[in-house]
Amino acid sequence: MKFAIVLLSCLHLAVVSFSQSAPAITRTDSLYNLTSQSRFFVDSTAALPFAQVQAAAFRPYDTKTLQSADWRDVVWFKVTAHNPTALPSAWLLHTGKASFVDVFIRQPDGRFVQKKSGYYRTNAERDELRAKENSVHVTLLPGTNEWYVRYENQLRIPIGPRLLLQPTDSWNEFIIERNLYEGIAQGVLLVLFLYNILLFFILKRSTYLFYSLYIFALAVFYLNVYNLGRELLLGDFPRIFDYNWVALQVVVAFLLLFISHFLNTRERFPHAHRNIRWLIAANVAWGVGGSLYLSVTKDLASIFFVHRYFNMLQFVNVLLLLGFFWASRIRLARYLVLSTLPLILGGLWDVVFRNAADVTRVHINYFQVGAIVQLVLFSLCIGYKLRDEERKRRRAKEKLIRQLRENEQLKDKLARSLERKVQERTAELRTANETLAELNSEKARILSIVAHDLNAPLNALKGMLQIFENDLLTEKELREMVPVANRDVHHVAGLLNNLLVWARSQMSGAALQPSILDLHSLTDETLELLHTAAETKGIRLYNHIARSEVAHADEETIKLVLRNLVSNAIKFTTTGGAVTVNAAAK
Repeated sequence: MKFAIVLLSCLHLAVVSFSQSAPAITRTDSLYNLTSQSRFFVDSTAALPFAQVQAAAFRPYDTKTLQSADWRDVVWFKVTAHNPTALPSAWLLHTGKASFVDVFIRQPDGRFVQKKSGYYRTNAERDELRAKENSVHVTLLPGTNEWYVRYENQLRIPIGPRLLLQPTDSWNEFIIERNLYEGIAQGVLLVLFLYNILLFFILKRSTYLFYSLYIFALAVFYLNVYNLGRELLLGDFPRIFDYNWVALQVVVAFLLLFISHFLNTRERFPHAHRNIRWLIAANVAWGVGGSLYLSVTKDLASIFFVHRYFNMLQFVNVLLLLGFFWASRIRLARYLVLSTLPLILGGLWDVVFRNAADVTRVHINYFQVGAIVQLVLFSLCIGYKLRDEERKRRRAKEKLIRQLRENEQLKDKLARSLERKVQERTAELRTANETLAELNSEKARILSIVAHDLNAPLNALKGMLQIFENDLLTEKELREMVPVANRDVHHVAGLLNNLLVWARSQMSGAALQPSILDLHSLTDETLELLHTAAETKGIRLYNHIARSEVAHADEETIKLVLRNLVSNAIKFTTTGGAVTVNAAAK
Protein backbone atom coordinates (compact mmCIF):
# COMPACT_ATOMS: atom_id res chain seq x y z
CA MET A 1 0.00 0.00 0.00
CA LYS A 2 2.76 2.42 1.00
CA PHE A 3 4.70 1.51 -2.17
CA ALA A 4 1.66 2.33 -4.28
CA ILE A 5 1.24 5.68 -2.56
CA VAL A 6 4.92 6.53 -3.12
CA LEU A 7 4.64 5.48 -6.78
CA LEU A 8 1.55 7.63 -7.34
CA SER A 9 3.24 10.58 -5.64
CA CYS A 10 6.26 10.26 -7.93
CA LEU A 11 4.03 10.12 -11.02
CA HIS A 12 2.11 13.14 -9.78
CA LEU A 13 5.38 15.00 -9.14
CA ALA A 14 6.61 14.18 -12.63
CA VAL A 15 3.40 15.44 -14.24
CA VAL A 16 3.42 18.64 -12.19
CA SER A 17 7.12 19.29 -12.84
CA PHE A 18 6.54 18.79 -16.55
CA SER A 19 3.55 21.07 -16.72
CA GLN A 20 5.04 23.68 -14.33
CA SER A 21 1.61 25.20 -13.93
CA ALA A 22 0.15 26.67 -10.76
CA PRO A 23 -2.44 24.39 -9.06
CA ALA A 24 -5.97 25.71 -9.24
CA ILE A 25 -7.45 26.40 -5.78
CA THR A 26 -11.09 25.77 -6.49
CA ARG A 27 -12.59 24.79 -3.09
CA THR A 28 -12.22 26.69 0.16
CA ASP A 29 -12.90 23.61 2.32
CA SER A 30 -10.07 21.49 0.88
CA LEU A 31 -6.46 20.96 1.91
CA TYR A 32 -3.86 21.46 -0.84
CA ASN A 33 -0.35 19.99 -0.90
CA LEU A 34 1.87 22.49 -2.72
CA THR A 35 5.28 20.92 -2.05
CA SER A 36 5.40 18.68 -5.10
CA GLN A 37 4.29 21.53 -7.40
CA SER A 38 6.96 23.89 -6.03
CA ARG A 39 10.40 24.71 -7.35
CA PHE A 40 13.44 25.10 -5.11
CA PHE A 41 16.88 26.67 -5.05
CA VAL A 42 19.80 25.89 -2.67
CA ASP A 43 21.83 28.89 -1.48
CA SER A 44 25.13 27.34 -0.31
CA THR A 45 26.41 30.76 0.79
CA ALA A 46 23.38 31.22 3.10
CA ALA A 47 23.70 34.97 2.48
CA LEU A 48 21.98 35.82 -0.82
CA PRO A 49 19.47 38.68 -0.58
CA PHE A 50 15.91 38.15 -1.73
CA ALA A 51 16.38 40.26 -4.88
CA GLN A 52 19.16 37.97 -6.15
CA VAL A 53 17.22 34.84 -5.20
CA GLN A 54 14.32 35.93 -7.43
CA ALA A 55 16.66 35.90 -10.40
CA ALA A 56 18.19 32.52 -9.47
CA ALA A 57 17.52 29.32 -11.42
CA PHE A 58 14.88 27.34 -9.50
CA ARG A 59 14.58 23.64 -10.29
CA PRO A 60 11.60 21.28 -9.91
CA TYR A 61 11.15 19.75 -6.49
CA ASP A 62 13.49 16.79 -6.03
CA THR A 63 13.62 14.98 -2.68
CA LYS A 64 17.05 13.37 -3.24
CA THR A 65 18.72 16.63 -4.24
CA LEU A 66 17.17 18.41 -1.26
CA GLN A 67 18.31 15.73 1.17
CA SER A 68 21.86 15.86 -0.17
CA ALA A 69 22.12 19.58 0.66
CA ASP A 70 24.28 20.54 3.64
CA TRP A 71 22.36 21.35 6.82
CA ARG A 72 23.93 24.82 6.85
CA ASP A 73 22.63 25.68 3.35
CA VAL A 74 19.66 27.98 2.93
CA VAL A 75 16.87 26.46 0.81
CA TRP A 76 14.36 28.58 -1.12
CA PHE A 77 11.00 27.39 -2.44
CA LYS A 78 8.96 29.17 -5.10
CA VAL A 79 5.24 28.46 -4.73
CA THR A 80 2.40 29.45 -7.07
CA ALA A 81 -1.33 28.85 -6.68
CA HIS A 82 -4.21 29.95 -8.90
CA ASN A 83 -7.52 31.25 -7.55
CA PRO A 84 -10.11 31.02 -10.36
CA THR A 85 -12.73 32.85 -8.32
CA ALA A 86 -13.22 36.59 -8.29
CA LEU A 87 -13.06 36.94 -4.49
CA PRO A 88 -9.99 36.83 -2.19
CA SER A 89 -10.06 34.23 0.61
CA ALA A 90 -8.09 33.71 3.83
CA TRP A 91 -5.83 30.66 4.02
CA LEU A 92 -3.04 29.30 6.20
CA LEU A 93 0.21 28.19 4.61
CA HIS A 94 1.95 25.41 6.58
CA THR A 95 5.64 25.55 5.71
CA GLY A 96 7.18 22.55 7.53
CA LYS A 97 10.20 22.21 9.79
CA ALA A 98 13.19 24.56 10.07
CA SER A 99 14.86 26.82 12.62
CA PHE A 100 13.93 29.97 10.69
CA VAL A 101 11.25 30.25 8.01
CA ASP A 102 10.54 33.44 6.04
CA VAL A 103 7.64 33.71 3.60
CA PHE A 104 7.66 36.49 0.96
CA ILE A 105 4.15 37.12 -0.40
CA ARG A 106 3.65 39.02 -3.68
CA GLN A 107 1.10 41.83 -3.46
CA PRO A 108 -1.10 43.08 -6.33
CA ASP A 109 1.24 46.02 -6.86
CA GLY A 110 4.26 43.71 -7.25
CA ARG A 111 5.75 44.32 -3.81
CA PHE A 112 6.58 41.44 -1.45
CA VAL A 113 5.46 41.29 2.18
CA GLN A 114 7.61 39.21 4.54
CA LYS A 115 6.12 37.00 7.27
CA LYS A 116 8.16 35.01 9.78
CA SER A 117 7.90 31.59 11.34
CA GLY A 118 10.27 28.81 12.45
CA TYR A 119 11.15 27.02 15.67
CA TYR A 120 13.66 29.66 16.78
CA ARG A 121 11.25 32.59 16.33
CA THR A 122 9.80 34.10 19.48
CA ASN A 123 6.06 34.48 19.86
CA ALA A 124 6.35 38.18 19.02
CA GLU A 125 8.04 37.33 15.69
CA ARG A 126 5.84 34.42 14.56
CA ASP A 127 2.92 35.17 12.28
CA GLU A 128 0.94 32.19 13.64
CA LEU A 129 1.57 30.95 17.19
CA ARG A 130 -0.80 28.02 17.40
CA ALA A 131 -0.01 24.34 16.80
CA LYS A 132 3.39 22.70 16.58
CA GLU A 133 4.18 23.34 12.90
CA ASN A 134 5.47 26.55 11.28
CA SER A 135 2.64 28.43 9.56
CA VAL A 136 1.78 31.88 8.19
CA HIS A 137 -1.48 33.51 7.12
CA VAL A 138 -1.90 34.29 3.43
CA THR A 139 -4.67 35.90 1.40
CA LEU A 140 -5.42 34.01 -1.79
CA LEU A 141 -6.11 36.72 -4.38
CA PRO A 142 -8.00 36.14 -7.62
CA GLY A 143 -5.69 34.84 -10.30
CA THR A 144 -2.14 33.57 -9.78
CA ASN A 145 -0.53 33.95 -6.35
CA GLU A 146 3.23 33.71 -5.89
CA TRP A 147 5.19 33.09 -2.66
CA TYR A 148 8.84 32.53 -1.85
CA VAL A 149 9.67 30.46 1.25
CA ARG A 150 13.15 30.62 2.81
CA TYR A 151 14.39 27.81 5.12
CA GLU A 152 17.42 28.14 7.40
CA ASN A 153 18.53 25.59 9.99
CA GLN A 154 20.82 26.04 12.98
CA LEU A 155 20.68 22.38 13.98
CA ARG A 156 22.29 19.37 12.37
CA ILE A 157 19.04 18.05 10.97
CA PRO A 158 17.72 18.13 7.39
CA ILE A 159 15.14 20.70 6.43
CA GLY A 160 11.60 19.30 6.30
CA PRO A 161 9.58 21.39 3.83
CA ARG A 162 5.91 20.41 3.62
CA LEU A 163 3.89 23.13 2.00
CA LEU A 164 0.20 22.73 2.82
CA LEU A 165 -2.55 25.25 2.10
CA GLN A 166 -5.49 25.07 4.52
CA PRO A 167 -8.57 27.30 4.80
CA THR A 168 -8.49 29.58 7.83
CA ASP A 169 -11.95 28.49 8.97
CA SER A 170 -10.86 24.85 8.95
CA TRP A 171 -7.70 25.80 10.83
CA ASN A 172 -9.63 27.67 13.51
CA GLU A 173 -11.93 24.67 13.97
CA PHE A 174 -8.85 22.51 14.39
CA ILE A 175 -7.48 24.87 17.07
CA ILE A 176 -10.80 24.95 18.97
CA GLU A 177 -10.99 21.16 18.92
CA ARG A 178 -7.37 20.86 19.99
CA ASN A 179 -7.80 23.32 22.86
CA LEU A 180 -10.92 21.52 24.07
CA TYR A 181 -9.23 18.14 23.94
CA GLU A 182 -6.02 19.31 25.60
CA GLY A 183 -7.93 21.42 28.13
CA ILE A 184 -9.84 18.38 29.35
CA ALA A 185 -6.67 16.27 29.47
CA GLN A 186 -4.65 18.93 31.28
CA GLY A 187 -7.54 19.58 33.66
CA VAL A 188 -7.66 15.90 34.64
CA LEU A 189 -3.89 15.90 35.15
CA LEU A 190 -4.08 19.08 37.24
CA VAL A 191 -6.81 17.66 39.50
CA LEU A 192 -4.87 14.42 40.00
CA PHE A 193 -1.67 16.34 40.70
CA LEU A 194 -3.24 18.67 43.28
CA TYR A 195 -5.06 15.81 45.00
CA ASN A 196 -1.96 13.64 45.34
CA ILE A 197 0.42 16.44 46.30
CA LEU A 198 -2.07 17.38 49.04
CA LEU A 199 -2.05 13.76 50.23
CA PHE A 200 1.75 13.89 50.31
CA PHE A 201 1.77 16.96 52.57
CA ILE A 202 -0.86 15.41 54.83
CA LEU A 203 0.44 11.82 55.04
CA LYS A 204 4.16 12.53 54.50
CA ARG A 205 4.57 9.49 52.25
CA SER A 206 7.15 9.54 49.46
CA THR A 207 4.87 7.39 47.26
CA TYR A 208 2.51 10.35 46.82
CA LEU A 209 5.42 12.70 46.11
CA PHE A 210 6.79 10.59 43.25
CA TYR A 211 3.28 9.93 41.93
CA SER A 212 2.61 13.70 41.89
CA LEU A 213 5.92 14.39 40.15
CA TYR A 214 5.10 11.71 37.58
CA ILE A 215 1.76 13.41 36.86
CA PHE A 216 3.46 16.81 36.63
CA ALA A 217 6.10 15.48 34.21
CA LEU A 218 3.36 13.92 32.06
CA ALA A 219 1.51 17.24 31.97
CA VAL A 220 4.66 19.07 30.82
CA PHE A 221 5.36 16.38 28.23
CA TYR A 222 1.85 16.58 26.75
CA LEU A 223 1.85 20.39 26.74
CA ASN A 224 4.46 20.15 23.99
CA VAL A 225 2.62 17.55 21.89
CA TYR A 226 0.39 20.26 20.37
CA ASN A 227 2.79 23.15 21.10
CA LEU A 228 0.82 24.51 24.07
CA GLY A 229 4.02 24.88 26.08
CA ARG A 230 5.39 27.32 23.50
CA GLU A 231 2.12 29.16 23.14
CA LEU A 232 1.33 29.63 26.82
CA LEU A 233 4.58 29.55 28.79
CA LEU A 234 7.98 29.87 27.16
CA GLY A 235 7.37 31.35 23.72
CA ASP A 236 10.10 33.95 24.30
CA PHE A 237 12.69 31.20 24.83
CA PRO A 238 12.19 28.99 21.76
CA ARG A 239 15.60 27.30 21.90
CA ILE A 240 14.61 25.55 25.11
CA PHE A 241 12.23 23.38 23.08
CA ASP A 242 15.21 21.65 21.44
CA TYR A 243 15.26 19.70 24.72
CA ASN A 244 11.66 18.50 24.63
CA TRP A 245 12.90 14.92 24.39
CA VAL A 246 14.35 15.18 27.95
CA ALA A 247 10.79 15.42 29.31
CA LEU A 248 10.20 11.77 28.37
CA GLN A 249 13.26 10.67 30.36
CA VAL A 250 11.96 12.65 33.36
CA VAL A 251 8.55 10.98 32.99
CA VAL A 252 10.11 7.50 32.96
CA ALA A 253 12.38 8.27 35.94
CA PHE A 254 9.48 9.45 38.13
CA LEU A 255 7.32 6.52 37.01
CA LEU A 256 10.07 4.08 38.07
CA LEU A 257 10.50 5.88 41.39
CA PHE A 258 6.76 5.65 42.02
CA ILE A 259 6.69 1.92 41.17
CA SER A 260 9.68 1.29 43.44
CA HIS A 261 8.11 3.02 46.45
CA PHE A 262 4.58 1.78 45.74
CA LEU A 263 5.64 -1.89 45.66
CA ASN A 264 8.48 -1.47 48.17
CA THR A 265 10.81 -3.25 45.75
CA ARG A 266 13.81 -2.77 48.05
CA GLU A 267 12.39 -5.45 50.38
CA ARG A 268 9.94 -7.40 48.19
CA PHE A 269 11.89 -7.54 44.90
CA PRO A 270 15.61 -6.84 45.53
CA HIS A 271 16.70 -7.86 42.01
CA ALA A 272 13.99 -5.76 40.37
CA HIS A 273 14.93 -2.87 42.68
CA ARG A 274 18.52 -2.93 41.42
CA ASN A 275 17.24 -2.97 37.83
CA ILE A 276 14.98 0.02 38.53
CA ARG A 277 17.88 1.93 40.09
CA TRP A 278 20.00 1.30 36.99
CA LEU A 279 17.15 2.41 34.70
CA ILE A 280 16.67 5.63 36.67
CA ALA A 281 20.42 6.31 36.57
CA ALA A 282 20.48 5.62 32.81
CA ASN A 283 17.60 8.07 32.19
CA VAL A 284 19.27 10.78 34.26
CA ALA A 285 22.64 10.17 32.59
CA TRP A 286 21.14 10.21 29.10
CA GLY A 287 19.08 13.33 29.82
CA VAL A 288 22.05 15.27 31.24
CA GLY A 289 24.68 13.90 28.84
CA GLY A 290 22.48 14.32 25.77
CA SER A 291 21.61 17.89 26.75
CA LEU A 292 25.28 18.79 27.14
CA TYR A 293 26.10 17.15 23.81
CA LEU A 294 23.26 18.98 22.04
CA SER A 295 24.24 22.34 23.54
CA VAL A 296 27.79 21.95 22.18
CA THR A 297 27.25 20.25 18.80
CA LYS A 298 23.66 21.25 17.86
CA ASP A 299 23.43 17.73 16.41
CA LEU A 300 19.75 17.07 17.04
CA ALA A 301 19.66 14.30 14.42
CA SER A 302 22.08 12.16 16.45
CA ILE A 303 20.14 12.94 19.62
CA PHE A 304 16.91 11.71 18.04
CA PHE A 305 18.65 8.59 16.74
CA VAL A 306 20.04 7.63 20.16
CA HIS A 307 16.83 8.74 21.88
CA ARG A 308 14.73 6.41 19.71
CA TYR A 309 16.81 3.27 20.33
CA PHE A 310 17.50 4.08 23.98
CA ASN A 311 13.78 4.22 24.68
CA MET A 312 13.14 1.08 22.65
CA LEU A 313 15.56 -0.84 24.86
CA GLN A 314 14.10 0.80 27.94
CA PHE A 315 10.59 -0.17 26.83
CA VAL A 316 11.66 -3.82 26.55
CA ASN A 317 13.26 -3.65 29.99
CA VAL A 318 10.11 -2.15 31.52
CA LEU A 319 8.01 -4.90 29.91
CA LEU A 320 10.29 -7.51 31.50
CA LEU A 321 9.90 -5.78 34.86
CA LEU A 322 6.12 -5.80 34.54
CA GLY A 323 6.23 -9.47 33.57
CA PHE A 324 8.32 -10.19 36.65
CA PHE A 325 5.83 -8.33 38.86
CA TRP A 326 2.94 -10.26 37.32
CA ALA A 327 4.74 -13.60 37.86
CA SER A 328 5.18 -12.75 41.56
CA ARG A 329 1.44 -13.38 42.08
CA ILE A 330 1.29 -10.51 44.57
CA ARG A 331 -2.11 -8.88 44.19
CA LEU A 332 -0.86 -5.31 44.52
CA ALA A 333 1.88 -5.91 41.92
CA ARG A 334 -0.65 -7.38 39.50
CA TYR A 335 -2.95 -4.39 39.98
CA LEU A 336 -0.05 -2.09 39.07
CA VAL A 337 0.72 -4.14 35.93
CA LEU A 338 -2.93 -4.02 34.82
CA SER A 339 -2.99 -0.25 35.46
CA THR A 340 0.06 0.24 33.21
CA LEU A 341 -1.38 -1.70 30.27
CA PRO A 342 -3.53 1.23 28.95
CA LEU A 343 -0.43 3.43 28.73
CA ILE A 344 1.52 0.73 26.84
CA LEU A 345 -1.34 -0.10 24.48
CA GLY A 346 -2.05 3.59 23.80
CA GLY A 347 1.60 4.26 23.02
CA LEU A 348 1.84 1.24 20.69
CA TRP A 349 -1.37 2.30 18.90
CA ASP A 350 0.01 5.80 18.29
CA VAL A 351 3.34 4.47 17.04
CA VAL A 352 1.76 1.97 14.63
CA PHE A 353 -1.41 3.70 13.41
CA ARG A 354 -1.32 7.46 14.09
CA ASN A 355 -0.10 9.72 11.27
CA ALA A 356 2.00 12.19 13.25
CA ALA A 357 2.85 14.12 10.07
CA ASP A 358 -0.75 15.29 9.63
CA VAL A 359 -0.73 18.65 11.41
CA THR A 360 -4.02 19.95 10.10
CA ARG A 361 -6.40 17.66 12.00
CA VAL A 362 -6.78 16.70 15.65
CA HIS A 363 -5.98 13.07 16.21
CA ILE A 364 -6.90 11.30 19.42
CA ASN A 365 -3.63 10.86 21.25
CA TYR A 366 -4.14 7.33 22.53
CA PHE A 367 -0.85 7.53 24.39
CA GLN A 368 -2.23 10.46 26.37
CA VAL A 369 -5.60 8.74 26.86
CA GLY A 370 -3.81 5.61 28.04
CA ALA A 371 -1.73 7.68 30.46
CA ILE A 372 -4.84 9.31 31.97
CA VAL A 373 -6.53 5.90 32.33
CA GLN A 374 -3.33 4.63 33.92
CA LEU A 375 -3.30 7.51 36.40
CA VAL A 376 -6.90 6.89 37.38
CA LEU A 377 -6.17 3.19 37.89
CA PHE A 378 -3.00 4.08 39.82
CA SER A 379 -5.14 6.22 42.13
CA LEU A 380 -7.43 3.23 42.67
CA CYS A 381 -4.36 1.06 43.38
CA ILE A 382 -3.13 3.57 45.94
CA GLY A 383 -6.58 3.57 47.53
CA TYR A 384 -6.54 -0.23 47.63
CA LYS A 385 -3.10 -0.16 49.21
CA LEU A 386 -4.26 2.32 51.84
CA ARG A 387 -7.31 0.18 52.60
CA ASP A 388 -5.12 -2.92 52.81
CA GLU A 389 -2.69 -1.13 55.14
CA GLU A 390 -5.65 0.04 57.25
CA ARG A 391 -6.87 -3.55 57.53
CA LYS A 392 -3.39 -4.64 58.58
CA ARG A 393 -3.22 -1.85 61.16
CA ARG A 394 -6.64 -2.85 62.50
CA ARG A 395 -5.61 -6.50 62.75
CA ALA A 396 -2.36 -5.47 64.45
CA LYS A 397 -4.34 -3.32 66.89
CA GLU A 398 -6.68 -6.22 67.70
CA LYS A 399 -3.69 -8.49 68.17
CA LEU A 400 -2.10 -5.93 70.49
CA ILE A 401 -5.29 -5.70 72.53
CA ARG A 402 -5.38 -9.50 72.85
CA GLN A 403 -1.74 -9.47 73.87
CA LEU A 404 -2.40 -6.82 76.49
CA ARG A 405 -5.24 -8.85 77.89
CA GLU A 406 -3.03 -11.92 78.03
CA ASN A 407 -0.34 -9.84 79.70
CA GLU A 408 -2.89 -8.63 82.28
CA GLN A 409 -3.86 -12.22 83.04
CA LEU A 410 -0.21 -13.18 83.28
CA LYS A 411 0.40 -10.23 85.59
CA ASP A 412 -2.39 -11.40 87.91
CA LYS A 413 -0.95 -14.90 87.88
CA LEU A 414 2.51 -13.58 88.68
CA ALA A 415 1.09 -11.40 91.48
CA ARG A 416 -0.54 -14.44 93.08
CA SER A 417 2.64 -16.45 92.69
CA LEU A 418 4.68 -13.61 94.21
CA GLU A 419 2.29 -13.32 97.14
CA ARG A 420 2.66 -17.05 97.78
CA LYS A 421 6.44 -16.83 97.62
CA VAL A 422 6.41 -13.86 100.02
CA GLN A 423 4.42 -15.89 102.49
CA GLU A 424 6.83 -18.80 102.14
CA ARG A 425 9.80 -16.47 102.56
CA THR A 426 8.22 -14.88 105.60
CA ALA A 427 7.88 -18.31 107.19
CA GLU A 428 11.51 -19.07 106.36
CA LEU A 429 12.61 -15.78 107.90
CA ARG A 430 10.60 -16.53 111.03
CA THR A 431 12.41 -19.86 111.31
CA ALA A 432 15.73 -18.16 110.61
CA ASN A 433 15.08 -15.60 113.34
CA GLU A 434 14.47 -18.38 115.82
CA THR A 435 17.72 -20.04 114.75
CA LEU A 436 19.50 -16.68 115.00
CA ALA A 437 18.26 -16.23 118.52
CA GLU A 438 19.68 -19.60 119.46
CA LEU A 439 22.98 -18.69 117.82
CA ASN A 440 23.11 -15.37 119.67
CA SER A 441 22.62 -17.22 122.93
CA GLU A 442 25.44 -19.60 122.08
CA LYS A 443 27.62 -16.67 121.02
CA ALA A 444 27.09 -14.98 124.38
CA ARG A 445 28.11 -18.17 126.17
CA ILE A 446 31.23 -18.52 124.01
CA LEU A 447 32.16 -14.88 124.56
CA SER A 448 31.90 -15.31 128.31
CA ILE A 449 34.27 -18.30 128.11
CA VAL A 450 36.66 -16.44 125.84
CA ALA A 451 36.57 -13.38 128.10
CA HIS A 452 37.49 -15.54 131.09
CA ASP A 453 40.35 -17.25 129.22
CA LEU A 454 41.69 -13.92 127.96
CA ASN A 455 41.15 -11.96 131.16
CA ALA A 456 43.32 -14.15 133.46
CA PRO A 457 46.65 -14.01 131.54
CA LEU A 458 46.15 -10.37 130.60
CA ASN A 459 45.49 -9.39 134.24
CA ALA A 460 48.60 -11.29 135.31
CA LEU A 461 50.68 -9.52 132.68
CA LYS A 462 49.14 -6.19 133.65
CA GLY A 463 49.98 -6.77 137.32
CA MET A 464 53.57 -7.79 136.52
CA LEU A 465 54.08 -4.69 134.42
CA GLN A 466 52.69 -2.43 137.22
CA ILE A 467 55.05 -4.05 139.75
CA PHE A 468 57.96 -3.64 137.36
CA GLU A 469 56.99 -0.01 136.67
CA ASN A 470 57.05 0.74 140.46
CA ASP A 471 60.53 -0.90 140.80
CA LEU A 472 59.16 -3.54 143.14
CA LEU A 473 60.88 -6.39 141.20
CA THR A 474 64.52 -7.15 140.97
CA GLU A 475 66.04 -8.03 137.66
CA LYS A 476 66.43 -11.62 138.76
CA GLU A 477 62.78 -11.88 139.74
CA LEU A 478 61.75 -10.26 136.48
CA ARG A 479 63.76 -12.78 134.49
CA GLU A 480 62.05 -15.58 136.35
CA MET A 481 58.60 -14.15 135.57
CA VAL A 482 59.21 -13.42 131.87
CA PRO A 483 58.96 -17.03 130.65
CA VAL A 484 55.64 -17.39 132.45
CA ALA A 485 54.33 -14.12 130.96
CA ASN A 486 55.65 -15.13 127.55
CA ARG A 487 53.81 -18.43 127.74
CA ASP A 488 50.60 -16.63 128.71
CA VAL A 489 50.97 -14.18 125.82
CA HIS A 490 51.49 -17.05 123.36
CA HIS A 491 48.46 -18.72 124.82
CA VAL A 492 46.43 -15.55 124.30
CA ALA A 493 47.73 -15.13 120.74
CA GLY A 494 46.85 -18.68 119.84
CA LEU A 495 43.44 -18.28 121.41
CA LEU A 496 42.83 -15.09 119.41
CA ASN A 497 43.95 -16.69 116.15
CA ASN A 498 41.71 -19.68 116.70
CA LEU A 499 38.88 -17.33 117.61
CA LEU A 500 39.47 -15.41 114.34
CA VAL A 501 39.30 -18.58 112.27
CA TRP A 502 36.12 -19.65 114.02
CA ALA A 503 34.55 -16.21 113.57
CA ARG A 504 35.28 -16.14 109.86
CA SER A 505 33.85 -19.60 109.39
CA GLN A 506 30.68 -18.54 111.19
CA MET A 507 30.21 -15.24 109.35
CA SER A 508 27.15 -15.28 107.08
CA GLY A 509 28.11 -14.60 103.49
CA ALA A 510 31.89 -14.83 104.07
CA ALA A 511 33.67 -16.39 101.11
CA LEU A 512 37.24 -17.18 100.15
CA GLN A 513 38.85 -14.85 97.61
CA PRO A 514 41.69 -16.80 95.99
CA SER A 515 44.43 -14.95 94.11
CA ILE A 516 48.08 -15.41 93.05
CA LEU A 517 50.25 -14.95 96.19
CA ASP A 518 53.99 -14.34 96.62
CA LEU A 519 54.85 -16.94 99.34
CA HIS A 520 58.32 -15.51 100.03
CA SER A 521 56.94 -12.04 100.82
CA LEU A 522 54.12 -13.39 103.00
CA THR A 523 56.63 -15.50 104.97
CA ASP A 524 58.87 -12.46 105.54
CA GLU A 525 55.89 -10.55 106.96
CA THR A 526 55.06 -13.45 109.32
CA LEU A 527 58.67 -13.85 110.53
CA GLU A 528 58.90 -10.11 111.15
CA LEU A 529 55.67 -10.26 113.18
CA LEU A 530 57.00 -13.13 115.37
CA HIS A 531 60.59 -11.90 115.58
CA THR A 532 60.29 -10.64 119.18
CA ALA A 533 58.89 -13.92 120.45
CA ALA A 534 61.74 -15.85 118.79
CA GLU A 535 64.39 -13.46 120.04
CA THR A 536 63.25 -13.94 123.64
CA LYS A 537 64.18 -17.65 123.39
CA GLY A 538 67.28 -16.96 121.31
CA ILE A 539 65.72 -18.72 118.30
CA ARG A 540 66.86 -17.80 114.81
CA LEU A 541 64.25 -17.56 112.00
CA TYR A 542 65.09 -18.46 108.37
CA ASN A 543 62.99 -17.97 105.16
CA HIS A 544 64.20 -20.54 102.59
CA ILE A 545 61.19 -20.19 100.25
CA ALA A 546 62.30 -19.28 96.70
CA ARG A 547 61.39 -15.77 95.55
CA SER A 548 59.68 -17.21 92.46
CA GLU A 549 57.42 -19.47 94.50
CA VAL A 550 53.72 -18.54 94.21
CA ALA A 551 50.44 -20.07 95.31
CA HIS A 552 46.76 -19.67 94.31
CA ALA A 553 44.87 -19.25 97.61
CA ASP A 554 43.02 -16.86 99.94
CA GLU A 555 45.58 -14.39 101.34
CA GLU A 556 44.14 -14.04 104.87
CA THR A 557 43.85 -17.80 105.26
CA ILE A 558 47.49 -18.37 104.21
CA LYS A 559 48.67 -15.67 106.64
CA LEU A 560 46.77 -17.41 109.45
CA VAL A 561 48.31 -20.76 108.56
CA LEU A 562 51.84 -19.30 108.47
CA ARG A 563 51.37 -17.56 111.86
CA ASN A 564 50.12 -20.79 113.45
CA LEU A 565 52.96 -22.84 111.98
CA VAL A 566 55.78 -20.44 112.96
CA SER A 567 54.23 -19.68 116.36
CA ASN A 568 53.99 -23.37 117.20
CA ALA A 569 57.51 -23.93 115.88
CA ILE A 570 58.88 -21.20 118.18
CA LYS A 571 56.83 -22.57 121.08
CA PHE A 572 58.24 -26.10 120.75
CA THR A 573 61.84 -25.19 119.76
CA THR A 574 64.45 -25.23 122.53
CA THR A 575 66.32 -22.08 123.46
CA GLY A 576 69.10 -21.21 121.02
CA GLY A 577 67.57 -23.28 118.22
CA ALA A 578 66.41 -22.26 114.72
CA VAL A 579 63.13 -22.28 112.76
CA THR A 580 63.34 -22.68 108.97
CA VAL A 581 60.38 -22.18 106.58
CA ASN A 582 60.43 -24.09 103.26
CA ALA A 583 57.86 -24.65 100.51
CA ALA A 584 57.57 -27.33 97.85
CA ALA A 585 54.97 -28.05 95.13
CA LYS A 586 53.02 -31.30 95.40
